[in-house]
Amino acid sequence: SGDEEAIERRLRQAGMDNISAAEYRMSQAGRALLGVIAGILAGLWLGALWGSPSLWAVVGIGLGVGWGLTSARGKVSTAIEKRRQGMRLELYTVAHLLAMLVRANHTPAMAIRKVIERGRGPVVDELREAQSWVSGGLTVAQAMERLSAETVEPAAGRVYRILGEASQQGSDVADSLLTVANSLRTERREEVERL
Repeated sequence: SGDEEAIERRLRQAGMDNISAAEYRMSQAGRALLGVIAGILAGLWLGALWGSPSLWAVVGIGLGVGWGLTSARGKVSTAIEKRRQGMRLELYTVAHLLAMLVRANHTPAMAIRKVIERGRGPVVDELREAQSWVSGGLTVAQAMERLSAETVEPAAGRVYRILGEASQQGSDVADSLLTVANSLRTERREEVERL
């Protein structure tokens, strides 16, 4: 459910940016149709065993449509959660690397470019997307603000906002990035201990 923009945002958050909202809806409709067919067949089979095949076919249709519509959404939600977990693991390293680059007299924009050139992973992919927005005419601060609003990981949003504010104000961002990186490491350690 939702408009095209909301669906495309969720697909981007899931790392499925090669799928358009229209393609996703077609996939969802295909799953619903498959569910209807399977539901009818199962309903007729159950009806042959227990009687009243038309009732069981209608029940099968309802269950099949429900499965078809929710399974596509569940697939996207699972992909978003996996991406969020990957970002949590990666974010400490990226924030620490950005802090080191800024300490080495790189501007936030230069530090982001260096990380994009050398890194891989969901956080780097998001930074690469923000870099393309900057190439398209946005300022670094605008791109980082937009990215912080669209990311699935709140801690990544904090890092992006820090980078955006630093690029706009010219302030020293290294200490803020190190603070965020250390808090992420502490949170991760506590999470591992709980598990």
